Amino acid sequence: MTLRILCGVAAALFSLVVGCHHVPHGMPSSPTTSDSADSFIRLDEGIDRPTRLVTDNIRINGTSAHLIVDTGSGLPITLFSPSLAKFGMKIVERGSPATDTKPGRVVPDVSQPCKIEVFGKTFHSVKLPVLPIPPWAGGEEEDGIVGWSAIRSNVWWLSLAERAIAPLETVPSDALTWTKFSIVEDDNQLSLRFADAAAPVPRIIIDTGNASGLMLPPPKWREWSTTHSTAPRTLDTDWMFGSPTSLKEESWADEIHVGNLVLHDIPVMEAEPAYVRTAAPREDIVVMGLGALKRIDLVLDGEHGVAYARASSVPAPPYKHNRIGADFIPADENSSELIAHVLAGSPAAEAGIREGDQLLQVDGQDMADWRTHPKRLDAIKSYYPPGTEFSVTLKRGDQIIRTTITTRDILTPKSRSGPHLLQ
Repeated sequence: MTLRILCGVAAALFSLVVGCHHVPHGMPSSPTTSDSADSFIRLDEGIDRPTRLVTDNIRINGTSAHLIVDTGSGLPITLFSPSLAKFGMKIVERGSPATDTKPGRVVPDVSQPCKIEVFGKTFHSVKLPVLPIPPWAGGEEEDGIVGWSAIRSNVWWLSLAERAIAPLETVPSDALTWTKFSIVEDDNQLSLRFADAAAPVPRIIIDTGNASGLMLPPPKWREWSTTHSTAPRTLDTDWMFGSPTSLKEESWADEIHVGNLVLHDIPVMEAEPAYVRTAAPREDIVVMGLGALKRIDLVLDGEHGVAYARASSVPAPPYKHNRIGADFIPADENSSELIAHVLAGSPAAEAGIREGDQLLQVDGQDMADWRTHPKRLDAIKSYYPPGTEFSVTLKRGDQIIRTTITTRDILTPKSRSGPHLLQ
């Protein structure tokens, strides 16, 4: 099979929203893939790093690039500024600082021309957009992003619950019986509308650059949260260009309906403003991150502008989430003090941590210089498997508090939340 990728990136000003290699059991119609194409995208789920879709099959100036596959990105290929030296590159045009932009949007820097190689094809003198991403905001292990517009010319099968991602020759006949969507043509992000909806239903943004689950517009989230007040909760922290670090509650739904898709055992939270503001008048936006994509099977035919989805029949895999029910974030974008935010009844609360405590040390490691040494944050093992212990030292007024936190599963399929219709 020929895997097509678009690499012609003009050296202009760009606007960006920032947001398993086997054929799975039960996959429709025995697709044909080549080994090289089949391994183009893989699911990366390290214990100490975020869940990502990644590719290592693109070379820039002769060096292999480790790139996030981010269907929420509006650009074909984007580099992170910390990786420029790796490829022997420099900035030739400056964009706008993140603080000068709307949430989720940025005018990137632009690199000097480079050579890009992918599946035997070479593209010369390509200027790439560059995100001046702070190392503490994440992305220090990846070199950049491959966006939806770079890979939309292929037919893709995703069944992430089975760790399966494969390009296909055509849409399998079995998938034609699933719920059909049209791919929004005027959006460089991957965005779907129900093709045969009889009533108003939300548009779905598929954002593989986001590890979270199902993200609802604020009114729908408030409605769901009020109706399911006993559902388990934890905290999730995120950062976007043009926005301060955000802290949101994340919950769990045993069952939730999105149009006529009935999804089971799925994490759910409020969507970021950067997603919501893309909505047309009177249109709801629902976002599916990787946590939600593990609950569906999805076939994407970008060339013909259609997609097909069904709820996954595979039991929900463990969901990597904040297993202490607390997070430590700075009071503002210039502060280096990490302040505790704690949910009642959480493992962190049971360890004696209170709202407003200042984090000083984790397992004896000083956290004061985390901005210049972002790897310090890896010591906060909130996403580690249940039963992981780590000690913390905190400051509360004039007191120094030392305690040990033990992680435990909070968001699991044993949630007591009930069905909810999202239309």
